[in-house]
Amino acid sequence: MNQSNSPSSSWSVRALWTGVVLLILAVVVLTQWFWLTRTGPSNPPGVGVGFELIAGNAAFVGAERCAACHETEFDLWRGSHHDLAMQVASESTVLGDFDDATFTHHGVTTRFFRDGEKFMVETENARGEMQTYEVRYTFGITPLQQYIVPVGNGRYQVLTVNWDTRPAEEGGQRWFHLYPEEFIPPGDELHWTGGNFNWNFACAECHSTDLRKQYDPETRVYTTEWSEINVSCEACHGPGSEHLRWATLAGVKPVPLESYADSPFADLNAKQMGLTVQLKEDEPGYWEIDRDTGIPRRNRPLDSAIQAETCAACHSRRLQIAENGVPGETFMDAFAPSVIEPPLYHNDGQIRDEVYVYGSFRQSKMYHAGVRCTDCHDPHALTLRLPGDQTCYQCHEPGRYAVESHHHHPIGSPGASCLECHMPATHYMVVDPRRDHSFRIPRPDLAALSGAPDACTSCHTDRDVAWSVEKWREWYGEPTPGHYDALAEALTLAPRRNADAMRRLEAIARDPQQPAIFRASAVRGVAGFGDPASGPRHRELLDHPDPLVRREAVQLWSNADPRQRLVALGPMLDDPVRSVRTEAARLLAGVPVDQLDPPAAEALTRALDEYIETQRFNADRGSARHNLGVLAQERGNPDEAIALYQAAIEVEPSFVPAYVNLADLHRRAGREDESIEVIEQGLAATNAATLHHAKGLWMVRQGRLREAVDSLALAFERGPDSPAIAHVYAVALKSAGRRDDALRIIEQALRDHPYDTQLLTTGTLYLREAGRYDKALQLARYLNQLHPDQPAIANLVAELEAQASQE
Repeated sequence: MNQSNSPSSSWSVRALWTGVVLLILAVVVLTQWFWLTRTGPSNPPGVGVGFELIAGNAAFVGAERCAACHETEFDLWRGSHHDLAMQVASESTVLGDFDDATFTHHGVTTRFFRDGEKFMVETENARGEMQTYEVRYTFGITPLQQYIVPVGNGRYQVLTVNWDTRPAEEGGQRWFHLYPEEFIPPGDELHWTGGNFNWNFACAECHSTDLRKQYDPETRVYTTEWSEINVSCEACHGPGSEHLRWATLAGVKPVPLESYADSPFADLNAKQMGLTVQLKEDEPGYWEIDRDTGIPRRNRPLDSAIQAETCAACHSRRLQIAENGVPGETFMDAFAPSVIEPPLYHNDGQIRDEVYVYGSFRQSKMYHAGVRCTDCHDPHALTLRLPGDQTCYQCHEPGRYAVESHHHHPIGSPGASCLECHMPATHYMVVDPRRDHSFRIPRPDLAALSGAPDACTSCHTDRDVAWSVEKWREWYGEPTPGHYDALAEALTLAPRRNADAMRRLEAIARDPQQPAIFRASAVRGVAGFGDPASGPRHRELLDHPDPLVRREAVQLWSNADPRQRLVALGPMLDDPVRSVRTEAARLLAGVPVDQLDPPAAEALTRALDEYIETQRFNADRGSARHNLGVLAQERGNPDEAIALYQAAIEVEPSFVPAYVNLADLHRRAGREDESIEVIEQGLAATNAATLHHAKGLWMVRQGRLREAVDSLALAFERGPDSPAIAHVYAVALKSAGRRDDALRIIEQALRDHPYDTQLLTTGTLYLREAGRYDKALQLARYLNQLHPDQPAIANLVAELEAQASQE
């Protein structure tokens, strides 16, 4: 008998092979354990960390580990703007002139020099004194580079004097200030030492990977950490340890997906291969062009917005509301994005302030047709898929669009460019052009209506909008109204607070054909009217599938009856999206938990805890501590509210609402001396219109009318855009026996706020008192047109008609 065929011999061979396989697996597991638990790259004191375990067993492993398998993608990424988003300051990374160079801005001379291998800067500090700092890190490479310095307590600030990295022939290779025309004193939020240029809060999250701010509200110390200093693979793909485990085990024993459940890595997600997010579609779609219309269409609907939302985490104007938003999680669980409203956007939705890309992209027909970021951009190199307009021609046939019959400009000129006409650029940070991603058709007529920029006159600077409108009609005829028309008209009218503006905003809010971001923006506008009935009128929006709309719909209930608000918003406390839940909790904060049934009380407590957690996460800003103060006040804890308002002022001395609310709390408690002390403290720090207004009201309460008028005059001078400030000032003037001056202020304010009900009503009454019945009747009739459903106004018109007829 052959020995190898004997039972004992056969068992021995199987045991041997089993041992070999187990040994291999053990080596693999130990190797992975070593890599996943080793300390990450050493970082300068105060910043840096090794790999952090998150989302179960997932950990950040670093780009070098990804490169082992994804060499092509790694090579594309290397040297990209993501790779160079933030770097340790060194001879090879610093591009600016530190050869004892100086730059003077409004009397402050900043000096850049070297101290051995260190890069140093001498400039004005938060006290207005000259101080020397060491540059620790660089931000970006082109068209400008910024520099980051430590200022104590783990806090890092970004200088506002930057290096223009463009070639000298393009105006670069120079130092420049981000606000070249403005004098910005210490204490101002736009001073480089202010909160807006605090790296830990305002910048770090989007320039490094796995960033944890880690601010201690009690000690006011940061221990900010990261896994990698730049924007690396895992910033978009999520922590890679489980993917690495999947790849390693799959390499040892490849397993078909259909038998995945029986594999050694059955606990991993088969489709996502151990990644926290799947950025690719299960069935990749492609674009087809309709030969009759030339319109591109996707062969199948895009099944997820996760790619755009992953990019939006940084490429959007938003507030971070939770630590460590992991790619793949719902965007609005960690962020609260801005809606379309001035001054962030123009009234037609075009970009105005630095809003990045997501908000404008969500407006576009392309977004709703299923275009993804990577249809145009290489996600690793961060370049366009093809040069310039060639990217557009992937879907839009050049035979239809790259011809003079379409664009009416010479071939090769700026006017013939898709990008220049449909994605006009706005310059931010002085030298950095960013393109609008709403991909709109140029509409000079909307520019004429809303005051928004016009793509035509942006190039033809010697022409006006009327010329653009005429040319448009000559070339294309009358424009076909689209969704931008409704928005431009509604937002242009919104500040006037009249019935027509409300109707237009409500029409957008209800229109299912409008982009969700427009509907959310319109809801924000409706909420601004403060109408208690607006919530019940739009109750269905609380069930909208888009969380951005639901979040804004919650605001409609701010002025509703408390019982109505509780019934409507109670279910929103269990909304699947955090930023919706916390908004509902904020509006229900004053509801006594002991008056609710146990499930409702539990839901409110849980959502309020999330809201408090969000504010504590952002407690390095005065606004967050102020929000906690408002919460304490609503829950009947005035002493706690006072402490929080005071803390908000200490953290952010220019945050005006904290002074106003703190002064008002003292007033309510009868502590008038402390109230005016807070107001004076705020005026010394900010000289804000609302604080002059508060001081004027304090003077009125003290019976010091003449001094009150002086303070209210300063408030009006510094806040002429506020109809409420103008109205109070006018009333004070009238009380001081200066009726004609009061009417002059009302007339001046009505030029900018022609639909303000208070100004119109008070103006009417003062004119009647002055015996100017015809003018009073004119205002009253106008007021009646705006509010035809108010009997009191109709009665006033009838009285004035009778009085005018007797003259």
